[in-house]
Amino acid sequence: MVSIFDIIGPVMIGPSSSHTAGANRLARVSQQLYGKPFDRVTFELFGSFAGTYIGHGTDKALAAGALGMREDDVRIRDAMRIARERGVEVVFRPRNNKTPEGYDLITVFESSGEKPFEVAGNSVGGGRISITSVDGIRTYISAGGPTLVLTHADENGVISRVTAILAEDGVNIATMRTDRQAVGGRAMSVLELDCEAEAGTVEKIRALREIEKLANIK
Repeated sequence: MVSIFDIIGPVMIGPSSSHTAGANRLARVSQQLYGKPFDRVTFELFGSFAGTYIGHGTDKALAAGALGMREDDVRIRDAMRIARERGVEVVFRPRNNKTPEGYDLITVFESSGEKPFEVAGNSVGGGRISITSVDGIRTYISAGGPTLVLTHADENGVISRVTAILAEDGVNIATMRTDRQAVGGRAMSVLELDCEAEAGTVEKIRALREIEKLANIK
């Protein structure tokens, strides 16, 4: 089924729904997944992103997204200046070809004393995105609605405890997937919700012993 919004595109600062709005959303969701202040963000651009990133304003859109601005924020045009004022270094590395995985963009966040955090994904048109690798774990995140992304230990009962908290607080799960690096290693669960989880619900999940990290994407 195709929505009218897939045809007319998102409300955005232009010119391109895929190279501006989609780029902005990729960077913004990646920053939410990182969830920490950062000193430097590096964007590796592939394919058409690399070829047109200045002309389409992709560079400004990416910088704005990393700073938390949405695709309709008029400050996008001043994102590079705002980044400098906040002490954030923004680096662009256009590549000639796509990666073997077909990524449009790899975003790397760096902060003093922390290991680099890498997110990879694509702009798929109409401002929509797909993120398929987060901090070394292959996954799938569309961020089309309220989404919880949990990094956790691959142990028995983790998912049931998370879903029990959501059920108790009246939050319905639309879709869910879990991916892991190895049996018994780190895992990532992506829960798309019918409505936003309240702060108290999110904190109860975050407090579970097995949860390493929780990103609440809105």
